[in-house]
Amino acid sequence: MRPIIKANGQIIVAQAISEIDYPNSSDPLWNYRFIRIYEFNVETEELIHLNDVMEGQQWLNGFPIKFIEVEDGLVLMGNFRKVIGTSEPIISYIMKLDENYEQVWYTELAYQPGCTSCKSQLYDMELAPDGGYTMVGAFSDQATDPYDKTWLVKVDACGDLEWQGCAPVGLGELEIRDLKLEVWPNPYPAGSSAPLGVRFPQEVVVERVVMVDAKGRIIPDSKFKVQGSYSDNLESAILNLEFLAPGLYSLLITTRDGSVYSGKVIVE
Repeated sequence: MRPIIKANGQIIVAQAISEIDYPNSSDPLWNYRFIRIYEFNVETEELIHLNDVMEGQQWLNGFPIKFIEVEDGLVLMGNFRKVIGTSEPIISYIMKLDENYEQVWYTELAYQPGCTSCKSQLYDMELAPDGGYTMVGAFSDQATDPYDKTWLVKVDACGDLEWQGCAPVGLGELEIRDLKLEVWPNPYPAGSSAPLGVRFPQEVVVERVVMVDAKGRIIPDSKFKVQGSYSDNLESAILNLEFLAPGLYSLLITTRDGSVYSGKVIVE
């Protein structure tokens, strides 16, 4: 996991540490773990601060994925296996640590809570404009449908779940359609101040527009600002992509009936 380099040159690193072997398992990789946070000075090679969180066999065979520095501490995201009876579903978590790397709050995130055959994994996280956090990942139910589906999650500044998927019902209850959106110009010239036009079928009532880059990261609204507002029978939207870096992007359109349409936008 990529470390954080602070303004004063000190480095913060998070690491999963093996605590105790998982009972009745011959695989050395299956064990209970906790997270160790290091802060050290590169020039002097001195350890400045160390703290352990999530101790006491709370999680199995998991790792931290990403952490970001906020004004009053750190926010860390990761995935792990949660032991439920004889099953070990994969779920995710997000936690807030204070300036001394002590846990402030902790939230477990599972697309279907209690599902023993489900795999809910988050891959990336960004700070949202309202002080909360947006995350993107994948979900699958190994018992019914093993193929991964996109999983978008939003929590508030206290770690409480606001929504997952692109609507409160969750992505598993949405129908993802392949819709050939009219998008112009496409490819879009990087750095251009010209707007990007997107046309929808007349029956679509748009509730939300989300843009995701090729690595699955959600792009902040401010970088593709939608000009105008959504209304009934919306037929088109104008997006300002002036601040987007060159690359391939996915445009996700959530409608009032709970459907999600997708299209590709190339910025070059």
